[in-house]
Amino acid sequence: MHTPASYDLPRFECLQKAAQQFPSLDPGACAVFLNLWKTGDAISEAGSEFLGRHGLTQARFMMLMTLSQCRDFPANPAGLAESCGVTRATITGVLDTLERDGLITREACPTDRRSIKVEMTAKGRSLIDTVAPKYFERVAEIVSPLDDAERSLLVALLQKIHFGLFTDTIPKPAIAP
Repeated sequence: MHTPASYDLPRFECLQKAAQQFPSLDPGACAVFLNLWKTGDAISEAGSEFLGRHGLTQARFMMLMTLSQCRDFPANPAGLAESCGVTRATITGVLDTLERDGLITREACPTDRRSIKVEMTAKGRSLIDTVAPKYFERVAEIVSPLDDAERSLLVALLQKIHFGLFTDTIPKPAIAP
C-alpha cells in the first residue's frame, strides 16, 4: 500500500524543465494526469486488497452486485456484460469462476435453449450481503477527506475529463496538398 511518504511524483519544476526538451509537454496537464494516475492506482489497490481478503476481484464483486439487483428476474450474460460495461468474452470468464465457486448458476432457458439465465445462489447472496456493507464503508473512508461540496466538484471534474476522452478534442494535422 502506498503511503503519503511514497507519493513520489515529479516536482513541477522537473516537468517545466522537461517541457524545454519536449515542447508539447504542458507541465500543469502532466501534473494533473500523474496525480490522477497515482491516485487511481492507489484506489484500485485498496479496493483489490479489500476484496481479495474475501476471495473476490473487482470484476467478480461488480458481477455479484449487479446480480443482487436481479432478485426478481434472471439475468443473461449479454445483459450482464452491458450492465457492467465489459465484453461478452470477459463476462464468460467471470461467470465461469463464480459458477465454479458456487456463487451463481447458469441454466439454459426452457423456452429458448440458446438463451442462458444467470442467477445468484444462496452462497453468493450471503457473500455479497456480508461483503458489500464493509466494502462501502471502506469506500466512504477513502473519500472521507472530502466534504460534500468537494465530492460533487471532484465528480464533475472527473466526468469532464472522462467525457473529453470520447470527443474529438485533439486537432487533426493539416493534410498537405
